[in-house]
Amino acid sequence: MAGNVYLVGAGPGRHDLITLRGLELIRECDVLLYDKLAGDSFLWETRVDCECIYVGKQAGHHSMKQEEINALLIKRAQEGKNVVRLKGGDPFVFGRGGEEAEVLIEHGIPFELVPGVTSAVAVPEAAGIPVTHRQVSRSFHVITAHSAGNQSVYLAEQIRHLRDTEGTLVFLMGLSRLEDICRELTAGQTDQATRFCENTPVAVISNGTLAEQIAVRGTLGTICEKVRKADIPSPAVIVVGETAALDLTNNLPGELYGCKIGMVGTASLMDKLERKFRLAGAQADGILEMQVIPDDAQDFCFEELNSFTWLVFTSANGVKLFFDGMKERKVDVRSLSGIKIAAVGSGTAQVLADRGIQADYVPDRYDTESLGEGLAALLRDGKHRVLLYRAEEANPVLEQKLKAAGAEICVQTAYRVSPGRVTVRDSVQDMDYLIFASASGVKGLAERCPKLWKELIGNGVPTAAAIGCHTADALRAAGCQNIIVAERFDSEGLTERLIQDWKERDGK
Repeated sequence: MAGNVYLVGAGPGRHDLITLRGLELIRECDVLLYDKLAGDSFLWETRVDCECIYVGKQAGHHSMKQEEINALLIKRAQEGKNVVRLKGGDPFVFGRGGEEAEVLIEHGIPFELVPGVTSAVAVPEAAGIPVTHRQVSRSFHVITAHSAGNQSVYLAEQIRHLRDTEGTLVFLMGLSRLEDICRELTAGQTDQATRFCENTPVAVISNGTLAEQIAVRGTLGTICEKVRKADIPSPAVIVVGETAALDLTNNLPGELYGCKIGMVGTASLMDKLERKFRLAGAQADGILEMQVIPDDAQDFCFEELNSFTWLVFTSANGVKLFFDGMKERKVDVRSLSGIKIAAVGSGTAQVLADRGIQADYVPDRYDTESLGEGLAALLRDGKHRVLLYRAEEANPVLEQKLKAAGAEICVQTAYRVSPGRVTVRDSVQDMDYLIFASASGVKGLAERCPKLWKELIGNGVPTAAAIGCHTADALRAAGCQNIIVAERFDSEGLTERLIQDWKERDGK
């Protein structure tokens, strides 16, 4: 039985501007076919076993022909796979979604169309330009500067038809044809019927909605020179008309506005950080996903649970796995009634609280050294048996401090963290910060992404940001010197540290 195909619009560029339906399908699909405009960030939303196939244009490589894309859609669907064809913007706005839909109908492949926010409207809006305005422009026209035939003839014919129209003109995929557009629009300025002249406002917006968005404004007579001087990259949207002179942008863009951040960490942590950074105005993308792999040999700690006086968690992952283990072994949560519980920080304590348990001790400074010092002071009042439930590669200082206090320590290796999915990008030089959440993440990036690692330690760009001192020490030991460390070792503390550093940079 054939699988289903979903023609999904990814929106104008920013990760969170896709529809809920589109994101849901990406997270569930067996195969993802994506192009350059759809963005690499959506790859982190797929299942680990999802087949992700790039079918767009890439520097130094030919794009996959449309016929080949069509054949791939049909082949994977006929194999019984659920396929998402992810397109930048909307599938039916210059995205060849119509052609793909016709082919799917022809072959009897069931499919669903999922609209996306088109860049023709969203990108000008992100630059503060409304494509319609009751007092200035009551309509807008969307034109592609590319065609299947002679592009120069096609563009000239389209513009001749538009010279005497009212409303805003929006050109997509037209940065390389900007001079042609300006020349053709002003060619009829001696004709009183045309409304276009060298003084007509124009805006060119590159990488719209993203952190690296650049908006260049001018007129039909000046915009080409201004764009050359700005040296802006594609993709870009060109807006022509009176609304292009408007700038209705928000005066409060967020404390990390324009900042680009890469992340190395577990999927749950990267998701949490991405939301915080996005709310602060930054663009955050995964670089290396660290996988949490549970240790199955944990029976003894559950069998001897009632012999412990303290249970110590050094991460939120540990809390989740501990309660999963209790559930699998049918251990009643009331078994914890006589045990005091310590958590390394507020995030770990919150995961405990979500399960109805309030931590008996959380240090003021969220690291294992502070946890060890504070807990050691509490354990000096008598004989204690302590269960440390932690990752395989943990900072040994906690165990050392508790043993020095006279406690009997039982260490349970709950899980190990191993490198998983990696980014498809070949450089991190365009990023401002690279986040590391653990020492294992430092080691993982060096092993799995040697080219990116060499950039980090060789050029000092981007700045490495560590959640804790143990991670910062691992970065230094590996040769990285440009490092900042959060004062509070949690996601909130890291966000605050990045905002502080971002403001201190020149021009911020």
